Parts: sequence; structure tokens; C-alpha cells
Amino acid sequence: MSAFRRRLSILLIAYAVLAVLYSVVTPIFEAPDENYHFGMIQHIAETGQLPVQDMQHRTPWMQEGSQPPLYYLLSAPLAAVIPDALNVPYPLDRNPHAQIGIGLARINRNVFIHTRAESFPWRGVPLAVHLIRLLSVAFGAWTIFCIAQTAHFVLLNNTLALIAAAFVAFNPMFLFIHASINNDTLVTALSATALWLIMRLILSPPAQHRRREIVLLSVVLALSALSKLSGLTLYGIAGTALLIRLIKRQSTLRQTLVDGVIITIGFSVIAAWWYVRNLQLYSDLTGLGVMMQLVDPRTAPYTLQTMLAEMQGLRISSWGLFGWLNVITPDAFLVLMDVLTALALIGGVIGTVRVIRAKRWDRLLAFGILGVLLLIVTVSLINWTRLTPGTQGRLLFPALPALAILSAFGWGNVRPLFAKLAIVPLIFMAGLAPLTIISRAYMSPPMIAAVPNEAHKIAVHFDQITVRGYKVGSAAPGDALPVTLYYQGTPDPRNLSLFLTAYDCHKNVIGKLDSYPGGGNLPTSQWQTDALYADSYAIPIAAHAAMQTLQTPCQPYIEFGWWEFASKTYLREATSGAQSVTVRGGALVDPLDSAAQPAIRQMAQFGGAIRLNGYTLDTNTLKAGSTLHLTLNWEALTTINEDFTVFVHLERSDHVLIGQSDAPPLNNDYPTSVWAIGQAFSDPHDIPLKADAPAGTYQIAIGLYRADDSRLSVSAGGDTLILSTPIVVQ
Repeated sequence: MSAFRRRLSILLIAYAVLAVLYSVVTPIFEAPDENYHFGMIQHIAETGQLPVQDMQHRTPWMQEGSQPPLYYLLSAPLAAVIPDALNVPYPLDRNPHAQIGIGLARINRNVFIHTRAESFPWRGVPLAVHLIRLLSVAFGAWTIFCIAQTAHFVLLNNTLALIAAAFVAFNPMFLFIHASINNDTLVTALSATALWLIMRLILSPPAQHRRREIVLLSVVLALSALSKLSGLTLYGIAGTALLIRLIKRQSTLRQTLVDGVIITIGFSVIAAWWYVRNLQLYSDLTGLGVMMQLVDPRTAPYTLQTMLAEMQGLRISSWGLFGWLNVITPDAFLVLMDVLTALALIGGVIGTVRVIRAKRWDRLLAFGILGVLLLIVTVSLINWTRLTPGTQGRLLFPALPALAILSAFGWGNVRPLFAKLAIVPLIFMAGLAPLTIISRAYMSPPMIAAVPNEAHKIAVHFDQITVRGYKVGSAAPGDALPVTLYYQGTPDPRNLSLFLTAYDCHKNVIGKLDSYPGGGNLPTSQWQTDALYADSYAIPIAAHAAMQTLQTPCQPYIEFGWWEFASKTYLREATSGAQSVTVRGGALVDPLDSAAQPAIRQMAQFGGAIRLNGYTLDTNTLKAGSTLHLTLNWEALTTINEDFTVFVHLERSDHVLIGQSDAPPLNNDYPTSVWAIGQAFSDPHDIPLKADAPAGTYQIAIGLYRADDSRLSVSAGGDTLILSTPIVVQ
């Protein structure tokens, strides 16, 4: 075995291991339209017939019943041999809160409710799904093999050929799609096969006409047309190749015409029946019109601006957008791939100039064929997205062979070593994604032994659900507020939903969410009796601009409860009979807020944890019975684990009081236990003077004390600070 074949074998094994890993960690039907693809397969396996589309009724296969059927025909026998894979309720229960197509979603990324019946060892439908996924994995392996062979033929460089193959094998999105049930996997494999055959035709020595390869190409093209409508684009590439052979005198006019007839016969014998069937059933050769009635059509005009705006989704979904387009790879990886793409383009231009200077016209023609394939597939994608908002990277997969070979060529012309290094980010993310991104998206919250000490312990009962505690973090306006609920109960087949609403100190709604427990991954039907769960969420908080009265800093209110989505009925709390419970916790703090500078600076520390930066008085001359307005400027120096009350005394030097105010900071809207370290804020206090207060000069004494009346020490000594400004009562 040559070194090239040995390395290619290792690459294919690495791909297969990764693809199987992606298949295992992705719950069934959590790939785009996988449930519909399986519904199509299940119908064929059960009835032995293709479905007839019915626009009046929702079917398990939906729009996939309008797709060319080869992938489903090949997969149906795999489902048919699995006991209990047919004639079973379909599909799985859906998650009504699923966030489909939201790449930054953090909860409800599961479209379906998954049960322990899907656990290994698989049986029934899960086993059939995983078995068919292996067929997709096999199609992916063949695609990689064909790309390596084509690149070897075009680039005449073993290293670059392997890099082109690795470019595809370690693309996380390629791995994800090829670890799912999807007809894109077959049409991509056939596209790679056709391109390999076409390159052999136009780059082979002209000594002998390759009729056998023409026949084989005819079969592959027809199978592609029977796999997906995008497979029809390959006929344009094949026609271009025949024309090139004629121009290069590799073929006579008569031979070219015969080749065209052979390709036409191949389509007529293998694929034409399906298009004729469409014409008879739907008066539509491709069946596309029927499909568009079953998917969400684009209603707004499709303009150049719209197309450019949707390129962001195409960019992300070309490299790593998993689940139902709602589990995304880190942005740093996407940016790195942008850079590598740009370098491939630069290197491609440099390499093309070198090819022209060397007058290697055959290679230039080969690159032209690759470019035409990429162009045709791109135009087809634009035409599809003109009809429906579906700009997904997987729709470019039939052009992957061209992209891979051209990218390897470009990187190789930047620097030979760089071509090898360019694959490293793909290898890294290919291995990282299934274990740390995909699997975590469908992970249930942990079961714990007890509510942790740092949480607030409560005991409120909603039917068979008991909430034992809660913990709230800190957030800035425009960010997300972390909230964890600790609850337990018994399995409930109603699959109850949880709602969380955040309010600011003025009781204005600043954020809310609805979810199945566990962010969608722990429906109540799957609870273990009396198990205690720690269920964490991040409530998106409105920005200052969206809330004219939003107060910061502030300790927000959190309202929670349970409800049934189907009937829209709410569970009642056992004691109050209310449909929700409201608690306080955490903090709403804006790091951009800067407290007004105190008019008078007087630095003092309390307990080594709290600093008074100064204070502001509206006046220091008052009359008996009036009110002193004092604003203190506080700042936390470290984490504070207690809540303190601020006291302000207006007194004589002999401690005779004429006015007093005791209140938590910001009237308990911002307790000391949630203060943000280093975030200064203004804390106003109003001190009413006694009506009979005698005239004279007084002092302001301040401090902080605990619930047991013990006071914090002051850095200047004692437990009371005397402010520097005297107060004159007239």
C-alpha cells in the first residue's frame, strides 16, 4: 500500500470514529428535518410505496415526500428489519418551547421530548434511526475518498490531496449532517463521484476514448437526479466536460453526441420515472410546487440586501450550527475559518497566476470546472432561498469537492506548511464539538442531595411539585440574570411548563421566559420520584433603552410558577392559592453606571468590607420639624455575606437625638449581600427632625448594624462615624 493510500485510510478511520460519536451524542430527530426524513423512510418500509403528497393533512414526512426518493429507498430496508420500528406512534412528543433556528439559544434547543427508551442498548425506532445514520456515515466516507482521488488527479500533490479530504472529513458541520438521517449525504457522495469521473475524462491522455467511464458517469448522474433536485446541476458540469473534450480533440463530434445520448439514456432509464410521476400526480415535473405548499414560503421580497443579510446564517451553518440550527460553535472558531477562507482565496489567485504563466492549460480547465460547479450550486441555493428562508450551509455540500480542492490549492500556494496548519482548527473543533457543545445542549440538570447553603431555602408546593430553594445571580441591563430553582416531585405525564419573570424594584417586568424544566431536557414525565434537581436559567434582561424607569442598582423580584401548555391552566400554590410565588434575590447592576460624586469626600471603611466615599447634603441649616436630606456614597471592597442596616443619627455631642433614620441601603432595594465589588452608588436617606428640636449645632453619626444590633467597626475607631459637616438648627 502506498503512503498516500495508507494516510487516506487513517483519515477515513478518524472520520468514521468522529461521525459515529456525533451520531451517538445527538438525540434522535435533533438534526434539521430528521424526523421528516425518517417518516418518509418509515412509510416506504411499511407500505412499499412512495407517499402521495396531501396538502390538506399533516403527514410524518411533510415536505420530504416531495423529494427524489433514492436515499429513502436505500434506507427503508434498514428500518424494515428492526422489530418495532414500524407501525409505532410517530413522531415523538414535541417541545412547545423549542427555539428552532436561534443560534444563540441557551435553553429549549431540543425540539423533541426524549425518554429513557432512547438509551443504549437501542431498540425499535431509536435503533432504526442509529442504523440509518450509519448509512449516512458511509456515504460521507465515500465522499471523502472521492475528494481525495479527485484532488490527487487535479493537484498532482499527495499532501494537498489529503488536505482537501481532511478539509471535509473534519468539518464539524459535515460530520454532524453525515451523522444524521438526511438525503444531502447521498447527493453529496454522488456529486463527489461524478466530479471524480469528470476530472478523469478531461485530464486523461487523449489516446483512448473512455466509453466505459461515460456509461458510469451516466449512471451516477441519474442516481444524483434521483437523490435530490440539486443533483440535476451535475448535468451542467458533465455537459461542460464533454464540450471541453471536443474542443481539446479528445473526442470527435460524433463521439460527443453519442456520449450525450448515453447520458440521456441513463437519466431516462434510471431517474425519469420519478419526474414523470410528479407530472402525472401534481402537474409539476419537479414536485417543487407541492413542496412549497408544505414549507414556510418567503413572503417578503427577496432583495440583494436580504440575500446579503442571510449570508451570516450561511457562514455559520457551513462550519458548525448543530441541532435544529440552534447549537452554535464558538465565534472565535468561525472568525478563524473566515481568515483561513480569505487566505485560501488569496492563495488561489496566486496559484492561478502561476498556472497561467506555466501554461498548464489542462489544470486551468480543471479549476474552471470546479469553479463552475461551485457557481451552479450557489445559484441553485440562491434560487431556493428566494422561495423560502432556508439559507443553510449543508445545501452547498454538493459543491464541497470543489471547495475542498480549491481551498487546499490556495493554502498550498500561500505556504506549503500553512496548508497543513490550516486543517488544525477543523480537527480541534471536530473533536471538541460532540463532547462539549452538542452533548451539553441536551443534558438534563443534575440531581443533588440537598439545597446548597448559599441558596435561599423555601418550601412552596404546586400540586405534586415542591420548590425547595432558589439562587439568583447578578446581571446588567441588556444581559441575562442567572436563576437556579431547586425542586422535586413525582413524574407528571402532562409535561408541565415552568415560567420565570423578573421585575425591577418598581415591579416593572424586565425579563421573562417559559420552558419545560431543565431548559427543555427534563420534562416532568421523566422526573424521578422525589429526586432533587438544580435547574438553572438565564433570564434575558431588558436594556436601559427599553425601560425608561429601570433602576440600578437594584435587587430584582423573581416570580415563578408552573402551567400546562396544552390547556393553558396554571397550578396553584398550596398555601396561598396563587398561581405563582414571588421572591427577591441577586442584583441588577450596570457597570457603566457612575454614581454622582459626593459633594463632600470623607473616606471611611466599615468592617474592612464597605467603604464610604463621601456624602452630599442639600443644606446644613434647617428648622425644627423639617427633614434633612442626606445621600451617602457607598462601595463594596469585597464580597459581603450579610445584610446590614444603615443608621443615621442627628445628635448633639452628648448624643441627645433630634432625628433618626434606620433603613437598609436604597430602602432594601439593594441589600449589602448583593453589592457589586468596586461599584459605587448613591444611597439617599431622609431624617425628619423633631418638631421641638432646640436650636443649636448638631452632628451626623452614621454606621451599619446587623439584625442582632451588633455594629460594624469603623476604620477611624469605634462603631460610629461622625460626618465632617455640622448641622445648624435655627
